Amino acid sequence: MLTIPQEAPKADAPVKALKRARPAEAKKVTTKKAAAKPPRLLKDASREPYGRRALLAAATELFAAGGYEGASLHDICALAGTNIALVKYHFGSKEGLYEAVVEAVYEERLSGFLDIAAGVHDAASWQAAVRRWFERVIDITGNPDLPRNVAARLGAREFAAPSPLNRKVMRRFYHPLRDAFAALVQMAVSVEDGMPLDELQTRLWNSTLGAVSFSHAVASSSWAELYAPKGVTHREWAAAEVDWLCRLVFSQLKYRE
Repeated sequence: MLTIPQEAPKADAPVKALKRARPAEAKKVTTKKAAAKPPRLLKDASREPYGRRALLAAATELFAAGGYEGASLHDICALAGTNIALVKYHFGSKEGLYEAVVEAVYEERLSGFLDIAAGVHDAASWQAAVRRWFERVIDITGNPDLPRNVAARLGAREFAAPSPLNRKVMRRFYHPLRDAFAALVQMAVSVEDGMPLDELQTRLWNSTLGAVSFSHAVASSSWAELYAPKGVTHREWAAAEVDWLCRLVFSQLKYRE
């Protein structure tokens, strides 16, 4: 008699049988998976949906670390504990998410720079304004804590590897910042000949001091950790850096009476 062979059991049949036979144990195994840690920059107190906040926090951290191209949506969603569909729902695209990150960071960190020159009326107030500018710059660019230096890191990444939104970012955020510092510089004259600075000299001061600031921002460790003598704290190092920048400016520029 012809015998018809039975169909070979499917590879996952024993697994399914195990789950049916021991549902409690199978459930126990699946619950052992540890929950992902929330992004470090996640803000707890907010009326915005958690998913949107988590995406902004994760994207801010990863865009600051690797730039626009260096941060993938997959990695951002993994850190946020969400999915790409939520990115499209809240921001439309990766560009939309990046724009939201930059807008939130720059509005929060850089708004205080734009009115520093407004109170200048004499040499003493000019020097105080220059010092206040550098104090804010070093606090943002030289601070080892991620929430403080993220604006500078984003800016440095834009200069090093421009994103698709580079022109918009420069026009909306960097150019007003550049012009605010230029206003301080244009209140001065050269110590050497007493002549006011022309546009080229103003831009050179801007680019030189901007390069110093961004060199702090892109360092993997804070400059205090890299160069400070033993026993010198970050706060002490930052104060010394501000003093050095002020001496550099005041040795070559003075307020135009």
